[in-house]
Amino acid sequence: MDKTFFKILAKYRNNIQKFNSPYEHMQKEGEKMTNVSSLLYVGNDKTTKAYYDKNLCIMLIVNNDLYIDHIFYLYDRKLKMINTDQIEVKLQNILENYYKSTKNELINSLYKNGFISYTVFQELLKANEDE
Repeated sequence: MDKTFFKILAKYRNNIQKFNSPYEHMQKEGEKMTNVSSLLYVGNDKTTKAYYDKNLCIMLIVNNDLYIDHIFYLYDRKLKMINTDQIEVKLQNILENYYKSTKNELINSLYKNGFISYTVFQELLKANEDE
């Protein structure tokens, strides 16, 4: 996964994520996650685990050394309505596409599951084509 993908998600993050998230600082400074007990475990592969912070609507990909590899900023500020019904199933679908699929399939699953707006969906697809 390239950095452009995550930069676009961060660019459109919602206001709660902008002002209350310690995760971006932790990732930038290379700090370890010390406590994941308040996070919802979503799934894993051989080298990482995924967690969801329900207060910030952020999915974190954390490596086995407890450093944050990626931050998925969900429910961008362009969305008119946030739907958290069956959140675990939706997150597992996203995670499956993150681990096993192409970037276009991941982008499509983010949009189909209601995690990103049409604006962000189009921008992600365009950035993926430009690569």
